Amino acid sequence: MSCSMTDARSREAGFTVAELLVGMAILGLLLAMLGSLFLTSVRAYDTNREITAGAAQLRSAIEFLEYDVSLAGYAGLGSDSEPVSAPLSVTDCESSACSPDGLKGRFLGSLTLRYVEDRYVAGGGAAHSEVTYSVEDGRLYRCDTASGTCGAGKPGTELAEGITGLELRSYRTASGGPATELPPVVTGLDLRLHYLRSGKAASEDVSIALLNRMETR
Repeated sequence: MSCSMTDARSREAGFTVAELLVGMAILGLLLAMLGSLFLTSVRAYDTNREITAGAAQLRSAIEFLEYDVSLAGYAGLGSDSEPVSAPLSVTDCESSACSPDGLKGRFLGSLTLRYVEDRYVAGGGAAHSEVTYSVEDGRLYRCDTASGTCGAGKPGTELAEGITGLELRSYRTASGGPATELPPVVTGLDLRLHYLRSGKAASEDVSIALLNRMETR
């Protein structure tokens, strides 16, 4: 009789200290696992978001390059259009701000393109455009002198960050073949954009055909 009463009182008293400690340990382990899973998910989301944003910036920068390079030397549709003076000019990179460390190639300090814009001008007119691309401290800039986005120490509009260099791989000649030096007739450019993806070096090749054959001599 006394033993039954003692067991009943023990059950009514609740959990023992040992049981509470075991329960708290299990709960702490579960919380730690859930916290680790949550942090991993957050890091993966942030990484994917950065990669997606970087890819979108890179694609936008390439589209700008393709548009401006393809129009280099374009003088308009009129038969009396005067040739564009110095439609394409480049300067070589002379500092680490526009050249990736440890890579060989012809990295550009600037790429300048001149053409007549007659498609997106108000009133259906035409305007002379001069656009310069440059890479400075991990950013690709586009300077449009007509729009006043650059000058006086300003490199222009930032197109993309994480860009480490703009490389001129070759010119395209009248026969379609590559040339390392400026040929008498240019039909296109082969460029390579160097950039960082998740902290690792990567590159994107861009071959751009000119709308018109450009005579340089």
